[in-house]
Amino acid sequence: MRQNGLGIFGEDMSVAEEWDACRVQNGLKPMFSKFLSSWMGVAKSFKHNPAEMLILHGNPSLDSCGGSDMVLGTGNYRHTSDLRLWIHSLWLSGFCGRVAFLHGGDMHDHSTKYLQQLGVEIYAVTQDEHGKSILKCLTERGFEVCRFWMVREFLGRKEQANIRYVLMTDIKDVIFQPKINPSVFLTKHMRDRHGNQLPDARLYTAAEGMLFQDEIWAQKKLRARFGEQEASRWNKQEIFNAGVIAAEREVLHELSFHIYLIAMSRGPATDQHVYNLLLHSQFLGYKQISHFTSGTEGWVANFGDFIVPEYKSKWLISPPLIDGKDVFTPNRQEQYAILHQYTRLPAEQATPIIRDLEVQLCSRYLKEPLSKHEL
Repeated sequence: MRQNGLGIFGEDMSVAEEWDACRVQNGLKPMFSKFLSSWMGVAKSFKHNPAEMLILHGNPSLDSCGGSDMVLGTGNYRHTSDLRLWIHSLWLSGFCGRVAFLHGGDMHDHSTKYLQQLGVEIYAVTQDEHGKSILKCLTERGFEVCRFWMVREFLGRKEQANIRYVLMTDIKDVIFQPKINPSVFLTKHMRDRHGNQLPDARLYTAAEGMLFQDEIWAQKKLRARFGEQEASRWNKQEIFNAGVIAAEREVLHELSFHIYLIAMSRGPATDQHVYNLLLHSQFLGYKQISHFTSGTEGWVANFGDFIVPEYKSKWLISPPLIDGKDVFTPNRQEQYAILHQYTRLPAEQATPIIRDLEVQLCSRYLKEPLSKHEL
């Protein structure tokens, strides 16, 4: 059972079991679990189900809510509890585009079904660039590196050609703040007032608020994998997190390939270091097309370094302002669209955020209940 929030959701609950848990929490009798025999029946109760998505995708009138965009997750998750808040919070944000999940052929069946029930497209990328099993890459380099080949291969497929922006995120420690649509944010900040793409914002970053020289893990990994000379060149560079990357489809398609190729030669868990190297590359052109956030723009709140007391004197900005269930920029002018590494927060800060999402999750389930004739 989840320790924070309402604590009503089990580790491996299906969509039907979540629904019944919400009913019980609200004093109602469970009624759906025993009737649910097909995931399409479950999907009918949701505003954005897979059948509707096929119609909505690419409709220009839906650009305002992300109809031509994609949120992309990767991983291999055994428990539905690892996926729950990520996917539910995304729909609660108002996003109406496609959601896809990539895995290396080893995804657990119940997790696959759970995501499908909630409108997520599931794709297996089982071969590396040489046509060999990607499991070898996963074993030797780890998922952090190999996922970028999966993204490269997936975004290069012809059926993905019409995607505008891709938002690639971690899953287990990422949630979206309700009613703050990430596509609306990106449209506002990556395009001018006439709707034209800004040439220096084709790639949108997420700052950590620390320099490489001040972050112990980053500096240690940098020296070990890239050497002292290279590490000294990066000391004054700000760290941008690879857990949330937003870009035009073709930009992320190329960026993923470059990250993968370089990280494969540097060793496991070097994806973020390579990402930062590429961001500052004049030669490859990523620096010229990237918008480097300061962490105060309301995009992503990366909590990781802000919960380490020893880093306080090294912070480049003040930490995100947590006010109950809401998380604001330090100047309180905006709420962040995305919360990353929220699982590292103290329980007294994380609980109200998670509790609010679970309450809204239940509200969404019970607002449009299934009836037996729909099953």
